[in-house]
Amino acid sequence: GNLDLIYTCGYNFRDSRILKPYHGLYIYKNTGDYKFKQTWFYPINGATKAIAADFDKDGDLDIATIAFFADMKNNPAEEFIYFEQSKPMEFKAHAVPVSKYGRWMNMDVSDINKDGKPDIILGNYASGFLFQPNLTPTWDEHQPFIVLQNEMKK
Repeated sequence: GNLDLIYTCGYNFRDSRILKPYHGLYIYKNTGDYKFKQTWFYPINGATKAIAADFDKDGDLDIATIAFFADMKNNPAEEFIYFEQSKPMEFKAHAVPVSKYGRWMNMDVSDINKDGKPDIILGNYASGFLFQPNLTPTWDEHQPFIVLQNEMKK
């Protein structure tokens, strides 16, 4: 009954634009009286946002993440990762191949098509902020957003 915290660490604009091993998705369990203990970590370069929802409709919370400062040169798939919770505090990472469409600055969740399942909207900001040498992006900087329509069968 205590609310836990999900936290992204990955802002990489002002101080230094190098990849950092402590960037990623953290979960802090509420042990009571608003005391929190780190119970889970997944490394994601430049992680900037996470949203928890029951995407697969199995009764537990899954997590969608974006990473604006991802390692786009060597691991562009970390720009968007869906974490499916299989057991309490056990998650399976699914890299969804959407990095070719944009660079995700924003993310929201809503039932866009009114089918009772949460869909994901990714907002694109694909101009500037390139911090990796010799990177030639393939995304469309004029595409404002994409919608990931939830096709889960459950």
